[in-house]
Amino acid sequence: MHSNKPFRVVCLNYLAYFMIIGSWTPFITIYLQAAGWSGLEIGLFNALGPLAAFLTQPLWGLVSDAWGNVRLLYILLVAATAGTVAIFGLLPVSGLFLALAVLMGVIQGPLTAMLDSMAVQALERSSDRIGQARLWGSFSFATIALLMGPIFERSQTSIFWVFVLTSILAILASLSMPRANAAQRHKIDFSLKTAKQAVSLPFLFFLGAAFLLQLGNSTSLPFLSLVLVERGASSTIVGYAWSFTALVEIPVFAITRKLLRRYRPEQLVIAAGLIQTLRMFLFAITPNPWMLVLIHCIEGLAFPLTTVAFVLLVDELVKPAFRTTGFTLQSAFTYTLPRFLGGIWGGALLDRMGGTGLYLAGAATALLGTGAMMMWNRKFRSSGAYTPGLYS
Repeated sequence: MHSNKPFRVVCLNYLAYFMIIGSWTPFITIYLQAAGWSGLEIGLFNALGPLAAFLTQPLWGLVSDAWGNVRLLYILLVAATAGTVAIFGLLPVSGLFLALAVLMGVIQGPLTAMLDSMAVQALERSSDRIGQARLWGSFSFATIALLMGPIFERSQTSIFWVFVLTSILAILASLSMPRANAAQRHKIDFSLKTAKQAVSLPFLFFLGAAFLLQLGNSTSLPFLSLVLVERGASSTIVGYAWSFTALVEIPVFAITRKLLRRYRPEQLVIAAGLIQTLRMFLFAITPNPWMLVLIHCIEGLAFPLTTVAFVLLVDELVKPAFRTTGFTLQSAFTYTLPRFLGGIWGGALLDRMGGTGLYLAGAATALLGTGAMMMWNRKFRSSGAYTPGLYS
């Protein structure tokens, strides 16, 4: 009777959480640039948070699995992040904002992985619907980014207070997420020896290949808003670039379940890598800001494929007792570490070579990562180490 209720709850939580991200990510770099920060300084800001997250995400995952209450820890971390942002919203921009990057890396870093873990647990045997649920995150991201463009032009500090408001909504939504029942709860010891049990050789090689692929995108994406402004875009056009791309993601997320009946998750990742390479190359050689908005929309084709495929691959490669640990490791190596390294050298590339050099470097790195994923697929998947067609 209530078979669709967990799915609706997961949809609601993705919608609520990505409102937070959409109100902040497209505009914080413009906020810092308007305060006088250079590309290198903004790159450092973009890098410190991911570094802090990379060092702490697996720890949060292990704590969550050992505690056995992912939902409560998720709520506490969302609240802590909102409180931190509220405090900095009262302060003038200074070097102290680097501390904001670190704090957000520590307390916000594991949230997406925790939400993915709760979603897979709630959906259980319908985990192939994760893409259909995740599209609501893209919808909310697109909506809030579109609305925030003109609001940000009138009041740049608005991003702080909208962040807090959307965080409250995310906390309220998370209360509807089902708790783990006795059959789902796997209590584990909190130790380094236990952590080693969470990984396998195929999983480690997967993390390495996925890291290279994502590094290409993370070299350029943190500076998307700045490159658009450099080429004549207004804050409103910047908002369009982020929101239109998220709108493109929605139908792609919607069809991922059908795609998984024909293709394995790793094949979707490889296709996404090739799409990303093409997008960044076209972005590098195009000067018109409106054309750049359209080109960036290609990201909306690739992002859903990698997002859904990564979730399903981690769920398959990691034991259920270490599910949250696996998701935080995946987030650390496919999102956080690439953002850290991309923020450092991406900022330097932007200062020295401009947006063209930045995006060409990103395209080359993404192509290298796609090749690494092909090698992983040939070694660990095509060999039959894991059963294909699991999601058909």
